[in-house]
Amino acid sequence: MHLEKIQVEDFRNLKSVSVELHPELNLIYGDNGSGKTSFIESIHYLGFGRSFRTRKPKSVISLGQSVFTVYGQLNNDNSSIPVGISKYSDQRTKIRIDGKDIDRVSDMVKLCPMQLYTPQSTELLTGSPAFRRSYIDWGLFHVEQSFLTDYTRFKRALTQRNALLKNTQSGKIELDFWSNEYIGGGLIIDEHRLSNFEKLVPYITRYLKQFLNSFDVQIDLYRGWDSSTSLQDAVQGNFEKDRKFGFTQSGPHKADLRLKVDKKPITEFFSRGQLRLTSVALQLAQAHFLKDTKAANCIFLIDDLSAELDSKARSAFMEAVTNLGSQLVVSAIDKNDFGEFYQYENKKVFHVEQGEVNEETY
Repeated sequence: MHLEKIQVEDFRNLKSVSVELHPELNLIYGDNGSGKTSFIESIHYLGFGRSFRTRKPKSVISLGQSVFTVYGQLNNDNSSIPVGISKYSDQRTKIRIDGKDIDRVSDMVKLCPMQLYTPQSTELLTGSPAFRRSYIDWGLFHVEQSFLTDYTRFKRALTQRNALLKNTQSGKIELDFWSNEYIGGGLIIDEHRLSNFEKLVPYITRYLKQFLNSFDVQIDLYRGWDSSTSLQDAVQGNFEKDRKFGFTQSGPHKADLRLKVDKKPITEFFSRGQLRLTSVALQLAQAHFLKDTKAANCIFLIDDLSAELDSKARSAFMEAVTNLGSQLVVSAIDKNDFGEFYQYENKKVFHVEQGEVNEETY
């Protein structure tokens, strides 16, 4: 699967853009503020249904307009699938797939598996456990058909239980009901993650060896409570604390992916450059696992290449993406920043200037 065409209207400073992409490599360059990151961001909307730069979709709409639209033409085994998303200033969202209005953003996201690499991607390792849970759950969303339904049920039970814990007037019967719902839903999510993690680890190990061969990285999944006890016992044992603080302290919403070298967290052991390579390895592992499991190809987006990957890492990354058959869209300030990527024959090059994206000959 790859993105054949992208059309963008009233998206930040991209007033009206229509571009036919190369199925393998696309290089996007332009000065800061030209719109190159906005172009990457617009593609990201098709794969995630949201921005990676802001939580306020209204701020993405061009000044003086009331809606932005991103339209993509997907090619899946030579079959074209049109997909599109519009976000309105009144917070409405409109999704269209193959000419039909769709209620759920997740239906579009399912069609467009993407991985994004930016200067902030090391937050996957240095940030809160929520980043690493999202990493695990991205794979589950794309490979396990029931995961989204199961996760929605679990989150609802967690929200209800926390609301009751905050309310000192809540009754025991209602709290017991939602505690049981929470435990039941949590065990299903836990089982999804444990099963997926066991299958994913060999892929992570493979790419860590490729990018950081001299290190032996240990990978563990913390389930969100002490594994020597059951989730039910953990919840019951923490009940008084949960009441005191007004939220549930044990369970899958506290899970974490833990990577260590010599029993030390890699954030205490690795340099920033090594953390960059680790996050690249993790993303490639997910893409490879998805391809082997669902025969689906990821689209890789890289914003601001020059700030992140050195020459050796770029070569290794390009080789890995090529072997996976994935499409790659990369941005940089100057053509010279692309380095080894520019030597790749099967590509298109685009220049972005004042919100206009134009293909260049080379």
